[in-house]
Amino acid sequence: MAAATIPSIIITLLPTSKTVTFVATIDACIINPQFKTAATLLTWLMFAFLLAAFCMLFMGTKCAHNEHVGVALAWLILGLATGFNTYVMYVKPMYPASLVLRLCLVSANQGSVLAAWWAVMGRAVYNCRFRYHVHLVEWRLASKAAQSAGT
Repeated sequence: MAAATIPSIIITLLPTSKTVTFVATIDACIINPQFKTAATLLTWLMFAFLLAAFCMLFMGTKCAHNEHVGVALAWLILGLATGFNTYVMYVKPMYPASLVLRLCLVSANQGSVLAAWWAVMGRAVYNCRFRYHVHLVEWRLASKAAQSAGT
């Protein structure tokens, strides 16, 4: 969570000419190229660091309910969304002037966050909502098996 505030602090402390400038005539913001590169690099570094940290956490964990599959799918979805954002920023540098591209970016970001959440939580929500008693028995059995396996 603290890593996500770093770009906000940087934008606040630096002058707008070095970060992002609002241009009223086109009703959009123009990003300084050096700042865009630094922000993109920081985003990918945070993504790689967090992915490595989660992999290290899951490495020795025995998953009784296949949680690692949902988490891997969520990371894939978020990686694709980050890649799409990077692609649009560098291949379509005038995307702020296009309402369609801005809506595509916002929709892709919102959709990827929702899809990542459902990738992790969807099975549990479905089982708790529609198969509560059967799922409770399965969950207890899987938890006991995982505990007896040495988790």
